[in-house]
Amino acid sequence: MSFDNKSSNRLATSNSGVLGWHAAAWQSIVGEKSRWPHAVLLKGERGIGKLAFAQELAKGLLCERSETLKSCGDCTGCNLIAAALHPDFRDVVPAAASPEIDEIALDRARDKAKKPSALILIEQIRELTDYVNIRSQRDVGKVIALYPAESLNVNAANALLKMLEEPPPRTYFLLITHGAQKLLPTLLSRCRQIALPAPDRQQALGWLAAHGIRQPELSLAQAGGAPLQAAGFDGDYWVQRASLLAHLTAPRFDPLATAEALRRHEMVCTVDWLQKWVFDLIFLKVVGKIRYYPDCGEVLSKLVNGLDSREMIRFSKELSDQREVAGHSLNAQLFTEQLMLSYSHLLRSGRYG
Repeated sequence: MSFDNKSSNRLATSNSGVLGWHAAAWQSIVGEKSRWPHAVLLKGERGIGKLAFAQELAKGLLCERSETLKSCGDCTGCNLIAAALHPDFRDVVPAAASPEIDEIALDRARDKAKKPSALILIEQIRELTDYVNIRSQRDVGKVIALYPAESLNVNAANALLKMLEEPPPRTYFLLITHGAQKLLPTLLSRCRQIALPAPDRQQALGWLAAHGIRQPELSLAQAGGAPLQAAGFDGDYWVQRASLLAHLTAPRFDPLATAEALRRHEMVCTVDWLQKWVFDLIFLKVVGKIRYYPDCGEVLSKLVNGLDSREMIRFSKELSDQREVAGHSLNAQLFTEQLMLSYSHLLRSGRYG
């Protein structure tokens, strides 16, 4: 999802619309266009369709015919959005999250010998100043989408706060977040908050099946019940997952060999897989159920009986800490080795290893 002229293709060319499990939330607001607040925070779990909801909001706010938030789909404004050319459409995302922005960011990164930022930086907020203060070109309004909002660094968040204090008329900010608890209280106070629910299991499975997703039940389990995240798992994802599981389920775990096999994998994905693996171990030990790895039930059941609960919780907390820095680590090999050595320590806390 993107809102500027060059990078709006992902949002503007999507025809997903509001997803079925968000229909009630949409109906509750669709008639509020004339009194729509200048800042809205869409919050909910990752991968449940918040961007699709934001897309429909943006279309409705910039539609030149409709008096509600349901866009007509046929006016000049709607056609410009569909063509990813609307001049009053803008987004703010971390450089590392946008393929289009990455081309510029990567050039800068090579000069500075560092990766594109996974955070929204103050420079990106400052770049909005002129855009916010000039008149909209279509004379309908302007929409700025910012996501994920929790990726704002402190300086960027404070700069955004100043912008939200007295925005020009018909300037609308749409903030999308997976982690509202990470946002500044003052930022939350300036936004109308709309909580979007996750679908129930049958809704999610039906949506995945309708979109031709193979192994919908396993995909949904791996995504923790988030259907759009499940739909995004490509062939490389499953190959890399299988590579990790081959080591995790081996009769004898070799941390260094595992780290070597995973060194070209995305570190964030590796941490995510391990977090889910350890969650299933804890969940299985406490309540006798498996959430993320239903295809590994036999191995998990054998492992969990020999593991110390306190060590599992300790390692789970360590993984949470490592996830915060996984996108910033400069040495993937050392990072992955440390994770695997910690997991090996967990196994040795019981009767495995």
